[in-house]
Amino acid sequence: MCASPLKNWLRNNKDVYRLHREELDEIEDAEMRYRRLVELNVIERCINVFKTGLVQRRRAKTHDSKEFANTQPKIHPVVFDPKTGYLKKLEADLDKGLSELYGIYDIYQADSK
Repeated sequence: MCASPLKNWLRNNKDVYRLHREELDEIEDAEMRYRRLVELNVIERCINVFKTGLVQRRRAKTHDSKEFANTQPKIHPVVFDPKTGYLKKLEADLDKGLSELYGIYDIYQADSK
């Protein structure tokens, strides 16, 4: 039997909770804990975008090219707050999160020059 898209989406959210359980469990206010879970989910999704083959192939293709100034994609985690109508830019060290993935995933790592 095939899992529904909703079950897959919820599984990803549960994975985010599992990865950040300690931080989330320390937040007593339920709404604040939920908001932080949303933020962490967005950050994890940004890392997932970076891991895609499309992004990695583009990085590999442009790494040594003088035509491109940047080989690292600019991924900006933001959350929409329906209460205020504003986008909140999340402070996230994506470089740290990504550097931990190089040994696990087949992610192209550009040499520092």
